Amino acid sequence: MKKNILFLVLFLLTHSLIAQISYSYSLSDVNAAMPTGVKMPDGTYIKVVKLTTGTGLSEAGTGSPGPFLGGQLDSLWSGCPGCTASNTTSNNLPTYTGESDPTKFSRLFQSLASNVDRGKNKNCQDAIGWRIYFDRPLDINSFLVVDLDGNQAVNGEWSAAFSYNGTAFSNPSAITFQTNNLQAQNITVNASHAWRTMLQTEIGATAKNNFPSGANGFNITRIKNIAGALDPDDLKTQVLYDFTLATDLFFLWGIWGTVSNNGSQNSGISPIIVNIYPDFGDAPDSYGTLLSSNGPSHGRQTAAAVNELRLGATEDVENDGLPTANANSSMDDDGITTIPVIPNDGSSPQIIPSYSLTTSYTNRTGSDATFVAWIDWNNNGVFDPSEGQTATTSAATTNGNVTFTWTNQTLSGTTGLVNTYARIRVTTDTGLTTATTGGSFKNGEVEDYLLPFDQPLPLTLIDFSGHLVERQASLNWRTADETKVNYFEVEMSEDAIEFKAIGQVQANNNEFNNYTFDYALSNTATNFYFRLKMVDLDGSYRYSQIIELTPNIRKELIGQINPNPIGSEINFIYDNSIGEFQLEMEVLDLTGKVLWSRTERVEQGHNTIHFSSNNLTQGMYLLRYYSKGYETNGLIRFVVSP
Repeated sequence: MKKNILFLVLFLLTHSLIAQISYSYSLSDVNAAMPTGVKMPDGTYIKVVKLTTGTGLSEAGTGSPGPFLGGQLDSLWSGCPGCTASNTTSNNLPTYTGESDPTKFSRLFQSLASNVDRGKNKNCQDAIGWRIYFDRPLDINSFLVVDLDGNQAVNGEWSAAFSYNGTAFSNPSAITFQTNNLQAQNITVNASHAWRTMLQTEIGATAKNNFPSGANGFNITRIKNIAGALDPDDLKTQVLYDFTLATDLFFLWGIWGTVSNNGSQNSGISPIIVNIYPDFGDAPDSYGTLLSSNGPSHGRQTAAAVNELRLGATEDVENDGLPTANANSSMDDDGITTIPVIPNDGSSPQIIPSYSLTTSYTNRTGSDATFVAWIDWNNNGVFDPSEGQTATTSAATTNGNVTFTWTNQTLSGTTGLVNTYARIRVTTDTGLTTATTGGSFKNGEVEDYLLPFDQPLPLTLIDFSGHLVERQASLNWRTADETKVNYFEVEMSEDAIEFKAIGQVQANNNEFNNYTFDYALSNTATNFYFRLKMVDLDGSYRYSQIIELTPNIRKELIGQINPNPIGSEINFIYDNSIGEFQLEMEVLDLTGKVLWSRTERVEQGHNTIHFSSNNLTQGMYLLRYYSKGYETNGLIRFVVSP
């Protein structure tokens, strides 16, 4: 979560700070995780329980494709096979954005139904279904019911859905039909109705009493009494239920028919879509950053709860971790405004007497907050529990600073490295310790940082840059003061983690040197990462910083600062496919204050703008660039070394 300084800057770069993120959960998968349930990226648990009322035969939640899907589901997203104008108002399913794997749909059916009235005269109380519930209210939940069909007189199917927030009853906020074969049907829900007994068992007496009653009791969705039954496997009749702010969702399904029932029917329920507001980290995934790697995530209940507990001034929303080599892909990591370089004399191991990181925070939750910070001192790509520091702040203190200090730490495994990484988390939820570098919590924030080493290189690398032209990578670097350098090995990666050598360039060992290396890209990846391995005659080596190149399919200006951290000069390197135009440039501190601004005329192609940084003290800053006449803007974090 990185570097949100000004709302304007964030709006230009991310457009929205509070957009909900959608996830889908198979009811059968959640059921398999019961009684614990599944913990979502915002720290909320989703749980389910199968329900049965009345005397109907049933089987629920098999998780298998079943005859009601027949392996057709994926093809249905582009239309309804076999649908005709006579039985459908649309050839598309209702809007559904969740998991479409048929094995993730749960099956509901009644086979060889007994001769009992399951229609309006029995209040449709003979039902099977699910209760889906959470340990705090969530904003929006929806799911798709697949294949409601049959005939009212012969095994006609019906479904019903409703929700509770606590014990307060609520109808779905929207119901969408795919075909005109479905309709709403009112039923009377009296005091002895089986559904009321179910609600009292599942939630309590208050929920039972809050359920609608009387002549206008409740509407279900049922198949119309049409001439001839629809095929039980044709998937033609679908309905999508949407809900808002619910703790409990109920879905029920059954047969509407007469005492002459003698067949069977099948229906399916999609995974439920849950929209939440999670925050993730952006360190390389060896540290467990992606959701699939049990990466750290924090949530908030609603958009209105933004910034109740945060590090720094801002908090963003992401759908997953954003691992990058420089830990700079999230725009709201602004808790730490100054990142000191770690002294490193080139030996390994060595003792670092003292090193501190300070983060600001805001806490308006009314509860004490727990903080944990880690630094990967042994450079094994993992935040070990022994590398963590903890702190707590009182609920009475709503904002301030927390400082973590590591003393007499052994810095090891640094050969060939120029940096390590840090992670900081805060929450008022229970369970945050030095062992929980991953997993989700209900509030707070996680921020990841790259910590640079102050380490001598075997030469002075003035800059290292590159650009792509029609999938041809062209790399350029300049050096000074080369002595006893053997060669440069160029390495490439598609994930900034696993690198492979793609070529060598022999060193010149002159006072000033310019090098170029071209490489034809043979695959269709969307991002490429490059670094230099600078090898001395004695076999020792150092790595350069990593640069990222993206195939440029639009006309735009892409800029970077290289090297970073910087010394007395800022080198702004750009690839400009737009043409000549005026580029506005500003340097800001981490409070958003503009320290200086200038206008530069940029030419088309690859070039560098140099300007002095002598007026900047040691610390972290932002370079913002934008054009008033073209759609180009960017924000780059850089560090001024001592």
